[in-house]
Amino acid sequence: MNSVKVKLEANIQLTQEANSAVGGQLSTVDMFQSFLVYLTKNDGNEHDRAILGNPTAYADITISSTNGEDPLTLSHTAADNYATVGMDYVEVGANTPIGRFLAGTVESPAIATIKATAVITYTLTAQQEAQFPTRKDKGESEKNATVSAYSNIGFEEGKTALSKNQTNALHKGAGYNDYKYYIISQTEPTLDIYAYASDGQRYGQLGINANDLPDNTGKVHISAAAEFDVRPIAASVKNATHVKFTVSLQQKQQTTGTFNYSEYTNIDDIDAYLYNINMDLTDVVSTNDGTMYTFIVPRDKVIALDDAVAGKSYYMRMPISFDVYTGSDAPVDSNGNAITKDGAALGSFESRGLVYANYKVKVTAQMLSSANANDGVGASAPSELVYTNAKLLGDYIKVLE
Repeated sequence: MNSVKVKLEANIQLTQEANSAVGGQLSTVDMFQSFLVYLTKNDGNEHDRAILGNPTAYADITISSTNGEDPLTLSHTAADNYATVGMDYVEVGANTPIGRFLAGTVESPAIATIKATAVITYTLTAQQEAQFPTRKDKGESEKNATVSAYSNIGFEEGKTALSKNQTNALHKGAGYNDYKYYIISQTEPTLDIYAYASDGQRYGQLGINANDLPDNTGKVHISAAAEFDVRPIAASVKNATHVKFTVSLQQKQQTTGTFNYSEYTNIDDIDAYLYNINMDLTDVVSTNDGTMYTFIVPRDKVIALDDAVAGKSYYMRMPISFDVYTGSDAPVDSNGNAITKDGAALGSFESRGLVYANYKVKVTAQMLSSANANDGVGASAPSELVYTNAKLLGDYIKVLE
C-alpha cells in the first residue's frame, strides 16, 4: 500500500442570530470551505508535522443540505483533483460557494454537510521513507505517522486555508479509524491473535475464574481474531487463493524435579479442553485430527484491512471463537442440552480430572495456492493467546491498597 486514504466530514450551521442577520443573503454571499490534512512523522523523540516526500493527492467531494438544495457531487479528474499538496498540509476543497447550502429559516437553520475522501499517494520508495518512519520490530510503537485535519471557512476563494474560522476534526466511530502509518522492515509474514470484549477492547491474555461464571453451562465463551500480514512477501503470494489457519493447545506444567512452572506441553485431545472452535467466516472448510484444528479459508472471504478488492488482501483479519471448559458443572450447549463426546455426555472440567493452569492457544497462518492444505506459499507465521483457567475464592483474597 503506497497511499493514505482520509475520510473527512464537516457539518456547518449558522447560529439563529447569524441566520436572522444574513440568512436571506446567503445565496449571494461568497462563503467557502476547505479541509486541511496534516501528517506528523513521529520518529522516536522527533516529531515533524509536514507533508514530506512530495506526494500527489486527489479528492472526491459531496455537499448536501437539510434545506432541500440539490446535492453537489465532485469527482476528481486529471484537470481538477480538488486537492492541493503543500509543504505543511494537503488542502481539500470544492472551490465553490456554499452559501446556498446554509440558507434556512430563523426557526430552523439549515445544516450543510460536506464529505470528502482524500487519497495521498507516495509512489516511490524514497517518498515513502521521507514521510513514514521504519519499524524493525513490533516494539518500536513510537515510530509512526499520524493524520490530523481541520475544517476552515473563508470568504475569499482560494484563501480559506488562511482563515481563522477553523475547527479541529475529531475521529468518528464506525468507518473512521485513528490509524498509525509506518514502514515495516521485515521479510516474513506476521500473525497476531487477540481476544476482545463486547466493547472491542483487545486482550492478549485472559483470566477465567470458575467461581465467577455467569451461568451453569460449565464453560466460558471467548471471541478472538487473528490479523495476518503478508505484505512483506506480497510478490510471492500475489496469486494465492486460500489461507491455512491452525489451532492447537498447550498446558503449562511443572518442570520435572523443580517447583518452577515454566514449560508448556502439547495437549493431545484439544476437544477435552475447548468446545465449538469456529472460524467465523463463510465457505470455511475445517478438519480436526484430535490435537489440531485446521481451517482452509478462501482469500476472498477474509476481512481485508488494506482496502484491497475481494481475494487480493495482503493484510487481513480472521475472527475465531471457542468455549473453554471450566468448573464443576457438566457443560451444556446453547439449548441447554448436555454436550457429548465419543457418544457419551461430557463430564465437568473437574470431574474429568483436568487441571486448573495456564493454557496457550497456539495458532499459525500460511497462504495457499489452492484449497489443498499442502499447497503452502511463503512462510508460516505463528502467534499465541494465553488464558488462565483457575478457581479463585474471593473471600480469601485481600486487596492491598
